[in-house]
Amino acid sequence: MRHEIILNKQGKERVVSWLAELNADGRYLLEVRPNKLTRSLAQNRLSWMWYREIADFLTDNSDQTISDTDVHDWLVDEFLPKKVVEIDGKPKVRQVGTSGLKVNEMSEFLEKVDVWAAQRQIQLTHPDIYGVAMGSEHGRN
Repeated sequence: MRHEIILNKQGKERVVSWLAELNADGRYLLEVRPNKLTRSLAQNRLSWMWYREIADFLTDNSDQTISDTDVHDWLVDEFLPKKVVEIDGKPKVRQVGTSGLKVNEMSEFLEKVDVWAAQRQIQLTHPDIYGVAMGSEHGRN
């Protein structure tokens, strides 16, 4: 089990309460570290939330079962460039993935996904991390 708690007054009270409930003879590891929500982490969280929402919409409105991974792969293929790698005189076309994108490139990809979904009447959630993921000028809820 994993718990993420912001350590304000209420968060500290939750930690103390949770620790008091633990079995004294159990083995646990407690890790306390600063929460460094980077833009890339926010973008990753947002993108996978959107993939799930799109997959749910597509599954509900078709005769297929479509997973969030299916949506990810399709959108990556649709919106990201291909790269040709030649080794031993044999060119291979490789799909560029999201994990290697810079923050601004991922923002552009997410904007394309957002527009694509809106054009299909797929409503995507724009949570608090949206502004962090997209840059402060996009901060909408």
